[in-house]
Amino acid sequence: LTCYARLTIADSPLLYYKFDEVKGTNSVIDFSSNEIDGTYHNVELDQTALISGSGYSIKLGGADPSYVVANNDNRYKTINGLFTVEFTIKSTDNQNADNIIYSLPLSKDPLDASLRASINSDGTLTQYLQTDNGTYTVSTQDSVIDGIPRLFTIIKDSENVMTLYVNTEVVDQVHAPGTNLTGTNFLYIGGYASSAEYNYSGYMDDFSIYKTANTIDQLDNRYNCWLDNNSVLLTPTPTPSVTPSGGSCRGLIVGSSPLAYWRLDDTDS
Repeated sequence: LTCYARLTIADSPLLYYKFDEVKGTNSVIDFSSNEIDGTYHNVELDQTALISGSGYSIKLGGADPSYVVANNDNRYKTINGLFTVEFTIKSTDNQNADNIIYSLPLSKDPLDASLRASINSDGTLTQYLQTDNGTYTVSTQDSVIDGIPRLFTIIKDSENVMTLYVNTEVVDQVHAPGTNLTGTNFLYIGGYASSAEYNYSGYMDDFSIYKTANTIDQLDNRYNCWLDNNSVLLTPTPTPSVTPSGGSCRGLIVGSSPLAYWRLDDTDS
């Protein structure tokens, strides 16, 4: 397990999907202790565009409904009061007006949800919360459709304040009093079963839900691991400065200090 995964599990999530299953499977494994597994639908496991740590990420989008659905479990349907939701996404396209990152629908309408995060038509991301007092939202100010991986965390604390963090930075918060409405439908990630119009388009990794308000220290510790895992994706690869010798690229290899280098172009002795 990566550093990020170990810390996530240690923080006792209600549900934690690493999306590291072997290609060809339809089952999603819950890495929390609650065993709330799920199922892939038209989802591609992608090892060439990893977002956090080793293993796979998932690629969503396309002409058919593309989503992950959690198995039926009342523990995530009754998230009341405190909660934390965290996920990594790398958005590549704004396929629809409501690109669902995740949704806990109250009934058959995925937009009518107790908890939902979506990418809007302008590329911003909005987190929705419905309580018996009304609907509350927090949003990014800028578009997130730029192919850059980001860690999103939404926390509702004991003061009834819902805060949206992007890479641990506070980007929006709102006072959200009341009891969270209880959903009757399953938890959907990346889209919805009925229609491709809700498809999120891009990559996703490491989705977790907690029935607690994580502390800033927990968030910072996970992000430090996340940064370490993602440094190769966030830092441009430097261009080698070694000058090739002998009219070939041999100098580039020699300049990289290999343990051994056999050109296999020796002449007969």
